[in-house]
Amino acid sequence: MKYSCVQLNDLPDEILLIILKNLTNAEVLYSLLGVNKRLNNIAVDPGFTNNLSLVMSALDGLVYSLPDPILDRFCLHILPKIHQNIEWLHLQSRSMERILRATNFPNLSGISLHNIQAKTAIDLFTEQTSVIHILKNQLLSFTIDVSAKAERYERNHNAIIFHHILTVFTNLQYLNFDRSSIYDERLFFSMRSPTVISTNLLELHVSLLTFGDCLYLLDGHFNQLRSLYVDVNMIISSDRSVNNTKELSSLKCFYLHCETITRVYDESVVPLLHRMSNLETLDLSIAAWGRKAIFDVVFIKKNDLTLNQDIQRIFKDFNDKKIIYWADYFPKQKKGLCHIYSCPYKLNYYNDITNNFPGEIFQSVREVSLFDERPFEHDFFLQIAQSFPFLENLCVRNHERQMYKECSKSIIKYPYLKKLDIICTCKDYYEQFLFDCKTCLPFDVRAGMHYERVKQVTCNFTSNRTRNNCAKIHYSNLYFGIKVVGDSENFCGETGELSEHIKRYFPRTQINCLL
Repeated sequence: MKYSCVQLNDLPDEILLIILKNLTNAEVLYSLLGVNKRLNNIAVDPGFTNNLSLVMSALDGLVYSLPDPILDRFCLHILPKIHQNIEWLHLQSRSMERILRATNFPNLSGISLHNIQAKTAIDLFTEQTSVIHILKNQLLSFTIDVSAKAERYERNHNAIIFHHILTVFTNLQYLNFDRSSIYDERLFFSMRSPTVISTNLLELHVSLLTFGDCLYLLDGHFNQLRSLYVDVNMIISSDRSVNNTKELSSLKCFYLHCETITRVYDESVVPLLHRMSNLETLDLSIAAWGRKAIFDVVFIKKNDLTLNQDIQRIFKDFNDKKIIYWADYFPKQKKGLCHIYSCPYKLNYYNDITNNFPGEIFQSVREVSLFDERPFEHDFFLQIAQSFPFLENLCVRNHERQMYKECSKSIIKYPYLKKLDIICTCKDYYEQFLFDCKTCLPFDVRAGMHYERVKQVTCNFTSNRTRNNCAKIHYSNLYFGIKVVGDSENFCGETGELSEHIKRYFPRTQINCLL
């Protein structure tokens, strides 16, 4: 067989475009611009130049500037040739000033600024000589990712930055002020101070400290707002000085997610939803404790988990998303818990799952917590593994003994599990996860466990049924309810170090003993 040598330039335009679209536009421009006339025309196509990303992402999730040699070529040769095509730039704070001063960008309307420290961001928007002020009347869209070292970060920095952005960019219509790329978590802040007002903003993405901050934002400060995407750290009783009755006729899209459980869903969230008379798109993720309309009347008297008519009436008009609501009641605490969320589910966590969990497949979820006053049986854990195929962090809280311990016929696998917390559970759940006839743990999982229960389930670190899974644990926090006394078989001398036979039982494990 004869082999033909087909070069990139020999391919038809259609095939070449398919190949190049699998690369970043910066790679395409850097590799092809200047090679020949045909490749020049393809490289400067609007598909590769109107939305230009001049950053690179690392495996650690952080966003970095391009290497200096590549950045040199962009600033000196590439950007001046394509500057009129660029409508949106993705920049890293270290190289931002150099890129924006390389040429003029007459059609630039949007910037995404990644991985900027809080103090740097404040200086950027307050100093009149800053390059960002050149674009103050030009930008319509702005995305910012504020990063801050935990020991130096002050929560009110985000409020100050938020205020300065809207002060500088007076024509801004879209603002995404969202999560930190360094810690991959939301940096919640309060809207109350300083006062922020915008008459042009149409779409806002923001993470707020309390639900009251959300109400404050909607209390006449952004009258033209059409779409609001808000994550709140907690939903608590609102400040009475904040209006929660005025109609929000301009709002068409509302997204509200809260990771912590609220006790004031009826009195706070429901009135806000009633104000949105022209709402077309609703996306919720809320867990509510102790809702009387559901639990005290419906559940206890009728054993019916259907939400009350008021909630159903709110949700029935939103046909673009499926609203899921399921509830459970805890007799010991005399409290109920209701989960309300929109499908498709987009969050990376799902907390406080009980035996009433309806299932389905959640591709985006990486972190799950389980809690109930009734036992979790083997089949329930199988359902969890199937519903969350990419589960990485699992926390179980349940002190009720399993009723069908010997009925398990399948070995459950969690192929992506990285962290397991079973500290607040009884002995049966240690068996559930450590017995290799019930669960197959992946290698290098991190585990939080209680020493006495581990000792009991492993038959004082001798049982073969638990040896395989224990050998796969990479790191473990072993907690002690009280200081262990008289356990000389498992501890060495006065230092309290673990004995050699325990270390051999956990051959791959770094064990941290916590009193």
